[in-house]
Amino acid sequence: MTFDSLGALLTSYRARKEMGFEPAYCVHHGMSTSMYYRDPDGNKIETQVDAYEKPEDAVAFMMSAEFAKDPRGPRFDPDEMLRRFEAGEDEKTLMVRGAVAPVSEAQATA
Repeated sequence: MTFDSLGALLTSYRARKEMGFEPAYCVHHGMSTSMYYRDPDGNKIETQVDAYEKPEDAVAFMMSAEFAKDPRGPRFDPDEMLRRFEAGEDEKTLMVRGAVAPVSEAQATA
């Protein structure tokens, strides 16, 4: 499911968390910010927002040295991203890959 804005993705995250549904992990891919959930049958569901308005900008990122070094991107703490967003930090700033401190895979799945 693709959201129109980071704010919409984070609002959905907060609502799901309040109902007891938390993502299995969250990844800042660079061309998108994604939260992955698992349903009771183990199916993976991705919710995400695109970082670029133009497809050619996303392709340019995927051709970059940064992407070549780490194609998947770092995992991040969605609570930190939500806190910073609710404190008024600009969406474009938060959408920059690595803007929210990466967490280890162990932390991201705890």
